Amino acid sequence: MANIFLIGGGGDQPQTWADTYGRFLTAAGAEKARLALIVVGVTAGDADQIFAYYQHIFNELGLPTDQILKMALTEGHSLDAQALAALAAMDASGVCVCATSTPLCQQALCQDLEWVRWLQEKDLPYCGVSSGAVVAGDRAVVGGWRVTVDGEKHPIQAHWASEGLDELEVRPGLGLAPFAIECHAGQWGNLTRLIHAVAMELVDVSWAIDEDTLLEIGERGFFTNGLGHTYRLQIHHMGRVEVSLFRNGGGIMRG
Repeated sequence: MANIFLIGGGGDQPQTWADTYGRFLTAAGAEKARLALIVVGVTAGDADQIFAYYQHIFNELGLPTDQILKMALTEGHSLDAQALAALAAMDASGVCVCATSTPLCQQALCQDLEWVRWLQEKDLPYCGVSSGAVVAGDRAVVGGWRVTVDGEKHPIQAHWASEGLDELEVRPGLGLAPFAIECHAGQWGNLTRLIHAVAMELVDVSWAIDEDTLLEIGERGFFTNGLGHTYRLQIHHMGRVEVSLFRNGGGIMRG
């Protein structure tokens, strides 16, 4: 399986693009790459804005516009058999998923996993940015800002970062990564949400990723690049959650 590239959001720090988006682009063929850029938005206008934002990043990294291929999925639409046929016809060398709503992204991409099997059979690198990173896991922590304990609701992070959901919610993911993932870890406080998901045993070993930061998953292990940090979470005795911190160049070798 080709490497998986998970970016924790951001994008307004051009000095980090080579170490984040650029590593995915290299895996997809560098200047010869043909990228399928899957954008998920509430409306077609939203999808257009998302596409333009990330198209600019790849343009700045040297990829011509005609080699960036757009697939837009809006509310109520999913990557079904018809969409997969269109995706396959693009003859892409890599797939990048971007969205502004994690619940919507999960609904659009995780209902029919035939496209994931296609991705793996073609041995194409996958890049998930923000919500596209979250849904790549075996479980997707899609949002929520409160948890219920002993019948009472308790806040665990800012309401504005809830993704439109009240209680912490976990749904099935794409299964491209063998763990759950959170994005905007330090910037939005989403690390706290993931800590609670692990403590409540809704997910197992998990990773959170800062903005402008890459977690790359490959045969050798899991490695961090970029401006911020990644955080590996696992539960221990008596519900204690252990957090390990990694910065640029750090990671874990596979055993």
